[in-house]
Amino acid sequence: MSIVDTSKLIEARTTFSQAFNTGFVGASANPLRTLLASEQKSTGKTQKYPMLGGLLAFKEFLGERVYQDIARYAYSLDNRKFDNSIEIPLDDFEDDQYGGFAQAFMQLGEQAAEWPEDLILEALLAGETAKSYDDVAFFSAAHKIDPKASSTTYSNLFTGTALTEANFDVVYTAMQGVKARDGRFMKFGKKVALVVPPQLETTARKIVQASQNAQGATNVLAGKAEVVPVQGLAGAPADWYVAEVGSVLRPLTFQMRKAPVLVAPKGTEDYVEALQVLRWMGTARGAAGHCAPWLMAKAKA
Repeated sequence: MSIVDTSKLIEARTTFSQAFNTGFVGASANPLRTLLASEQKSTGKTQKYPMLGGLLAFKEFLGERVYQDIARYAYSLDNRKFDNSIEIPLDDFEDDQYGGFAQAFMQLGEQAAEWPEDLILEALLAGETAKSYDDVAFFSAAHKIDPKASSTTYSNLFTGTALTEANFDVVYTAMQGVKARDGRFMKFGKKVALVVPPQLETTARKIVQASQNAQGATNVLAGKAEVVPVQGLAGAPADWYVAEVGSVLRPLTFQMRKAPVLVAPKGTEDYVEALQVLRWMGTARGAAGHCAPWLMAKAKA
């Protein structure tokens, strides 16, 4: 039996649901999600992604097909469960004060919309320790396109490399030199993002947007990349990244198992009378991880 006024609870559930949806829809665009991550739907606790170091190119058919083993490497990503919930004192609810909580539910909806971005940022910041498909850190100087075969290494981690015109050109050119298993160059350079903390935004724009360089000459780097400032990178003000974002495959992966939802109370829960509160529970499941290291490099001063 409910000790809560049913008509009030129905009104509150509608009000808070609308507020949550308003905040969710009105949230700002998420550049990391739209640019850096391939988004995948997940149907289980763990999702596996076959990695080949780049598929082979089409070649002339000479009488016998060559099949690529797409399960040669399997990068696994475990889903995680997330919570963001609100409780309202029963006295406030009974005294018709619950309307004042609508703004909090709008903020909750905004946080739900930004949840994928938070996971992708977390994965990006963990790139020097979290392992990629080749069993080394995503940002590493010891990558192999095919770790199970003899192959040269390549680096997507550049230390002692502050963001300057010369260093941007060095990193950009190095990433263009990475080769696939069949010897072709990886398609780095179709559409490149220069991802920076707020402290480096002005410097980045001068490097790839200004018509003239610091010496007054024509800036040959203009248009090489799109500048993407990310507030969440402010904790490492000298680190910067270049990423190929014009391919079907992206450097990172966002995996959606259960989109954020807001679960309203029924008013009959045991805790209502015991704790004198009503609880709205926000929940989501998913994960973000590392996909293709040849599509992204990190540089640090």
